[in-house]
Amino acid sequence: MSFAPQTRWSDVYISATSRFLAGAAMFTVSVTLLLMLQSSGLGGLAVSALILSSTLPLVVLSPITGRLADRYDSRLLILISGLLQAVATLGLIFAEGLVALLALSMLAACGTALVQPVMGALLPVMATKDDLAKAAAVGQTGSLVGMMAGPALAGFLVGELGVTAALAVAVGMSLLRTLSAMAIRSRRGGEQIVINGEVKPKSVAGAWRLRDDRLLAAMVIGLAAVIGILSAANVIEVFLIRESFGASESMYGMINATWMAGMAVGAWIAAMVIQRTKHDGQLAYLLFGMLAISSTVMIAGGGLIYTVELLIPLYLVGGAANAGENSAVSVAIARRVPIELQGRAIAKESAILNGTTMIGFVGGGLALEYFGAREIFVVLGIGGLISLLVCLPMVLRAARSVAIEKSKADTVATENATANDSTAEVGSDAHIGFTAAPGDAVVPVAEDTAEPDDSPGSGRVLTRV
Repeated sequence: MSFAPQTRWSDVYISATSRFLAGAAMFTVSVTLLLMLQSSGLGGLAVSALILSSTLPLVVLSPITGRLADRYDSRLLILISGLLQAVATLGLIFAEGLVALLALSMLAACGTALVQPVMGALLPVMATKDDLAKAAAVGQTGSLVGMMAGPALAGFLVGELGVTAALAVAVGMSLLRTLSAMAIRSRRGGEQIVINGEVKPKSVAGAWRLRDDRLLAAMVIGLAAVIGILSAANVIEVFLIRESFGASESMYGMINATWMAGMAVGAWIAAMVIQRTKHDGQLAYLLFGMLAISSTVMIAGGGLIYTVELLIPLYLVGGAANAGENSAVSVAIARRVPIELQGRAIAKESAILNGTTMIGFVGGGLALEYFGAREIFVVLGIGGLISLLVCLPMVLRAARSVAIEKSKADTVATENATANDSTAEVGSDAHIGFTAAPGDAVVPVAEDTAEPDDSPGSGRVLTRV
């Protein structure tokens, strides 16, 4: 896996700005539509259908969007996705009826499905391996601040100016996101990769399959199993906050914003932790620790608190854990997948996670027809912990295997360094004789008759997978 020889921080910050605008636009639209459906008297199934329509393209189109991200110029794909999202959001202003809302939400999600692997795959092109966690935190912070601003902005605009004003603002942010992302100088896709302003030829990478990397496969499967259960909370949350706790539209937006604020802080904490990891297996430990915290937050939110104000600190903790999960998986993919196949890998991971979350969305909508929001939250948290325990042995085995490989590689590298030092000392102390044929240049030859060294440290290099 190759990385940029030097981090291009200007591109990292431009990318973060683009992610901020994308997150703000996306959450302004989603919260606006959720509030509209909830206030119109439609139940959990309608909310579930809306969320599903925004998720389905991420699953269905992942094989296509991943290949597009690896094959075509990143700037072209960013432009197409931005225009697609802006047109779809503009159409929502004039849409009438649930079917039209669902169709346009699905169209906007097609733009998201296209841009996600493109932006994600640009990360190792912009940053060195040592700066990868920090660069990921910068990008995630921009996205999360946008996601934090989106719900609060939607709550204010819908409450004060109406749905049309909220969606119009989202259209403007989508266009600004596209313009800012076009300013990123690092590029990938097509026949060349642009790193630090230098054009590098695209190397030929072999086929990549998730199941070939035991650690990455275990992390994605474990994450999908837990998130597939917890994701039902996305459907139930609006009913928990607005009906069970009796919160206003503005308070609902504010509580959503606290989750994003927790993610923004958690991204930087995760970056500091990841920079201190000694091998990739520790990324799996971080992931599962954060999933345990997320499940516990669900239990507390449904069964242990009785005022809406207490959701604010609870959501800060849950958001921080959520950011840790995202950071662990994104850094693991960036480290372990060839740069030419990053788009496909990100799209594959996204398809698996979004596929399981779709199941959670359907389950959440159905559950609301028979049970209360508070009870469902508690059950979701317990289910998340059970899934975590079921997947834990698989993840521990894969992480231990990576740790052993890293230890062996370090041992071989140390032996190689020791052998090279010993050879240099022998060369400097040995008696130098001279042999030459008539008319030939005189060549120094060390009088050393030692047998060739076939030990593991004599030149064999174990490459870490």
